[in-house]
Amino acid sequence: MFGVAALVIATLNLLRPSLVLLAAGLAVACLGVVLYNIVLSSLAIGLLLLKLRASANLSQTEGNRRRAPRKSTALAVRHGFIEQNVRHRQRQDQRAA
Repeated sequence: MFGVAALVIATLNLLRPSLVLLAAGLAVACLGVVLYNIVLSSLAIGLLLLKLRASANLSQTEGNRRRAPRKSTALAVRHGFIEQNVRHRQRQDQRAA
Protein backbone atom coordinates (compact mmCIF):
# COMPACT_ATOMS: atom_id res chain seq x y z
CA MET A 1 0.00 0.00 0.00
CA PHE A 2 2.68 2.52 1.00
CA GLY A 3 4.92 1.47 -1.87
CA VAL A 4 2.21 2.13 -4.45
CA ALA A 5 1.38 5.49 -2.89
CA ALA A 6 5.05 6.46 -2.80
CA LEU A 7 5.49 5.47 -6.44
CA VAL A 8 2.46 7.54 -7.47
CA ILE A 9 3.68 10.58 -5.53
CA ALA A 10 7.21 10.22 -6.94
CA THR A 11 5.82 10.02 -10.48
CA LEU A 12 3.73 13.14 -9.86
CA ASN A 13 6.85 14.84 -8.52
CA LEU A 14 8.68 13.97 -11.74
CA LEU A 15 5.88 15.48 -13.83
CA ARG A 16 5.27 18.55 -11.67
CA PRO A 17 8.03 19.15 -9.10
CA SER A 18 6.99 20.54 -5.76
CA LEU A 19 8.48 20.63 -2.30
CA VAL A 20 5.23 19.32 -0.84
CA LEU A 21 5.23 16.32 -3.19
CA LEU A 22 8.89 15.67 -2.42
CA ALA A 23 8.28 15.70 1.34
CA ALA A 24 5.15 13.58 1.07
CA GLY A 25 6.80 11.10 -1.29
CA LEU A 26 9.83 10.76 0.93
CA ALA A 27 7.70 10.26 4.06
CA VAL A 28 5.46 7.65 2.43
CA ALA A 29 8.45 5.87 0.86
CA CYS A 30 10.20 5.70 4.23
CA LEU A 31 7.06 4.25 5.79
CA GLY A 32 6.94 1.72 2.97
CA VAL A 33 10.53 0.66 3.60
CA VAL A 34 9.90 0.32 7.33
CA LEU A 35 6.71 -1.68 6.76
CA TYR A 36 8.46 -4.17 4.41
CA ASN A 37 7.17 -2.88 1.08
CA ILE A 38 10.75 -2.38 0.00
CA VAL A 39 10.68 -2.86 -3.79
CA LEU A 40 8.16 -0.19 -4.72
CA SER A 41 9.29 2.17 -1.98
CA SER A 42 12.92 1.98 -3.03
CA LEU A 43 11.89 2.59 -6.64
CA ALA A 44 9.99 5.67 -5.49
CA ILE A 45 13.02 6.90 -3.53
CA GLY A 46 15.12 6.40 -6.65
CA LEU A 47 12.70 8.51 -8.69
CA LEU A 48 12.74 11.24 -6.06
CA LEU A 49 16.54 11.28 -6.02
CA LEU A 50 16.62 11.29 -9.81
CA LYS A 51 14.53 14.43 -9.85
CA LEU A 52 16.73 16.08 -7.23
CA ARG A 53 19.81 15.25 -9.29
CA ALA A 54 18.27 16.68 -12.46
CA SER A 55 17.31 19.94 -10.73
CA ALA A 56 20.77 20.23 -9.17
CA ASN A 57 22.43 19.79 -12.58
CA LEU A 58 20.14 22.41 -14.06
CA SER A 59 20.96 24.99 -11.39
CA GLN A 60 24.65 24.20 -11.71
CA THR A 61 24.69 24.86 -15.46
CA GLU A 62 22.74 28.09 -15.02
CA GLY A 63 25.29 29.26 -12.45
CA ASN A 64 28.16 28.51 -14.82
CA ARG A 65 26.65 30.68 -17.53
CA ARG A 66 26.58 33.76 -15.31
CA ARG A 67 30.21 33.86 -14.28
CA ALA A 68 33.47 33.23 -16.01
CA PRO A 69 34.94 29.76 -15.51
CA ARG A 70 37.80 29.57 -13.06
CA LYS A 71 40.80 27.32 -13.13
CA SER A 72 40.59 24.08 -11.28
CA THR A 73 42.60 23.90 -8.07
CA ALA A 74 43.37 20.27 -8.81
CA LEU A 75 45.02 21.29 -12.07
CA ALA A 76 47.08 23.94 -10.28
CA VAL A 77 48.22 21.44 -7.65
CA ARG A 78 49.09 18.90 -10.33
CA HIS A 79 51.06 21.53 -12.24
CA GLY A 80 52.94 22.37 -9.04
CA PHE A 81 53.85 18.73 -8.47
CA ILE A 82 55.10 18.42 -12.04
CA GLU A 83 57.31 21.50 -11.66
CA GLN A 84 58.67 20.20 -8.37
CA ASN A 85 59.42 16.81 -9.95
CA VAL A 86 61.24 18.46 -12.87
CA ARG A 87 63.39 20.55 -10.50
CA HIS A 88 64.16 17.47 -8.40
CA ARG A 89 65.29 15.52 -11.45
CA GLN A 90 67.44 18.44 -12.61
CA ARG A 91 69.19 18.51 -9.22
CA GLN A 92 69.75 14.75 -9.38
CA ASP A 93 71.27 15.11 -12.84
CA GLN A 94 73.57 17.91 -11.63
CA ARG A 95 74.74 15.81 -8.69
CA ALA A 96 75.37 12.80 -10.94
CA ALA A 97 77.41 14.86 -13.43
